Amino acid sequence: MFDRTNLQVLANHARAAAENMAHTLHRTAHSAFVKETQDFTVMLMDRAGATFAVPMELGATWYPGLSYHRAIAMVDDYRPGDVAFTNDPYSGHVATHAPDTHLWKPVFVDGEIVAWTGGHIHNTDMGGA
Repeated sequence: MFDRTNLQVLANHARAAAENMAHTLHRTAHSAFVKETQDFTVMLMDRAGATFAVPMELGATWYPGLSYHRAIAMVDDYRPGDVAFTNDPYSGHVATHAPDTHLWKPVFVDGEIVAWTGGHIHNTDMGGA
């Protein structure tokens, strides 16, 4: 069991990791939606797909409350190095329209999934009509 101090230290470390993820994405992105409007987010999720750490100030602020559980369950077998992607608004999982791209990746420890990393980017050039 964690006391309040240790829990706050862990929460700050998790938030710092998410802030680092966001900084890296922002710095390396080619999309104007990421570079200019910050219409993206990144997150750390628990084993069930519930978000527990996000950067504080980004354009896509409602995604951090979203559970990725159903999206994660779309893939039967995850292996180290796998990254899953969806932009399917008809699945009812995470995307609201085709330009909403979502990615998630399992974090393994000793061959077992212990957490997930994820992200969302809004992008305009998705093809289609």
